[in-house]
Amino acid sequence: MKKVSFKTKLLAIVVAIICVTIFTAYISANFYISRYIHQSDSQVIRTQIDSIRSVVEGKLKDNIVLAQSTKFSFYEVKQAIEKTGFKDAIKVAFGMTINRDGAIKDPKEAQPYMDIFKQANGELTISDVFMDDGKPTITITVPENKDSGNIFYIDLSSVGELLSSMSVDGSYLELMDDKQTQIFSNKVEGHALTPLTAKINVAGKEWTLTGYIDNDYIQNDTDTLNGSITIALVIAAIILIPIAILLINWVFKPILLLRNLIGDLANGNGDLTHRLTVDSKDELGMIADGINQFIENLQNMMRQVRESTETISQEIAQLEQQTDSNSKLLQSHSQEIELTVTAVNEMSSTASVVAENAANTASQTEATNSEAAHSKEVVERAVAQVGALAEEVEETAQFIADMNTHTEEIGKLLGEIGGIAEQTNLLALNAAIEAARAGDQGRGFAVVADEVRALASRTHRSTEDIVTMLERLKAGTATVVSSMESTRNSCRTTEESTTVVVSSLDKVTSSVNEINDLSIQIATSAEEQSSVTEDINRSMVAIREVMHTINDNGDSTAETTRRLITINQQLLEIVNKFKIE
Repeated sequence: MKKVSFKTKLLAIVVAIICVTIFTAYISANFYISRYIHQSDSQVIRTQIDSIRSVVEGKLKDNIVLAQSTKFSFYEVKQAIEKTGFKDAIKVAFGMTINRDGAIKDPKEAQPYMDIFKQANGELTISDVFMDDGKPTITITVPENKDSGNIFYIDLSSVGELLSSMSVDGSYLELMDDKQTQIFSNKVEGHALTPLTAKINVAGKEWTLTGYIDNDYIQNDTDTLNGSITIALVIAAIILIPIAILLINWVFKPILLLRNLIGDLANGNGDLTHRLTVDSKDELGMIADGINQFIENLQNMMRQVRESTETISQEIAQLEQQTDSNSKLLQSHSQEIELTVTAVNEMSSTASVVAENAANTASQTEATNSEAAHSKEVVERAVAQVGALAEEVEETAQFIADMNTHTEEIGKLLGEIGGIAEQTNLLALNAAIEAARAGDQGRGFAVVADEVRALASRTHRSTEDIVTMLERLKAGTATVVSSMESTRNSCRTTEESTTVVVSSLDKVTSSVNEINDLSIQIATSAEEQSSVTEDINRSMVAIREVMHTINDNGDSTAETTRRLITINQQLLEIVNKFKIE
């Protein structure tokens, strides 16, 4: 097989590339460009349809909202039309219909509006599209109550104008309502069209927006573009092929020289002191000079690498010593951290116990405070009862004193009665003597005198007995009065002592409250200390983890140092393979 030179191969490749480029461009223009244009136009139409749908939906919703929010009276129909910009507005109220000119008196003319209002059945209603004066129109019925409401006429010509303004070359738009009534269409018959549809929701009714891609238009654009590209490529090929041949012939000569130079360099066996001979000042000469400069730089780099490896060896040895020292220090510090974590845990437990005991103390002092308050109430009731008892004792003593006075008065009366009995006895005795002197005539009188004397004698004895009993009663009353006085003094003393007890209980309660406050403060401080201790514990645990990580990193550093020693030795061996000096 005949050997083909690199120059011939290069020329053949250039010509083949140019021919393949022209052919590929032709195929691409017929397929890929056509497909791209079709997809691009399809995407544009889809985007346009989505945009138009949003605009149309927004416009129709704005009209519906405007119709709902527009309120007007019988006399404001014309102003409402001017304000809203609607085509027309009708007011229906209590069997009457009013337009911009006033009330509609003709029943036949008013009946269609009444029918529209009745069909709404009290709800917001959008009619189907119908033609009014050659323009697509819809009505919006907005009931205010069962007897009145508003009917608005919306001209959809603006929607058609919007669609017309948004149409692009090579595409058409068509808008239909849910009854397939055409609202707008600029579609041209007789063309190959690809439809893309979208639904527009208008108050519960689905209108259909269809975008059509004109395939004939796309094919014409594709053919035109394909022809232009093909002509341009053919002209470029006619111009580029001779130029490429000339350039290759001119450029290839220095390449042959450079090939020989590179071959000589390749046979240098790692001798960086060897240099290429530069005989020209053109680009190839600059390349050769650059290669010489590269070899010189490589020589300097290798020299620096060798020096650096020696320095690195020393630094690695020092780093290894520092790593060992750091490892020992970290191990010692890690043990101290472990002891600190243990101590912090114990302190946290102690703080928790203190907080719990302080809380229990606060609870007990609260109970003591409650009992002291209860005791205070009991003692206060006792003070009140002792005071009442003292008053009752004073009243009783007064009653006994009064009774003693009455007893003395009774004694006086009994003395008088005794005197009267003595006198009666004397009189009876005198009467008996006189009766005895009278003999038989005074015998009956003597009997009576004896009876009177006997009665007086018994009265005298009874009086003496009563006096004796009164004396005893008086003596007992005096004793009772003395005892009552002692009881009253005791009650007063008890009342004063009880008052002192109440004061002491108040002091006890105050002291208990202070103890309770201190216990609460202790519990709060203990809880805060426990929380702080817990934070310290977490921090110490984190420090311990960091220390473990540092230990691990230290071990990794030591291992890395050992690997660096090995790598540095290998690098030094590689550098020694080159002849530098």
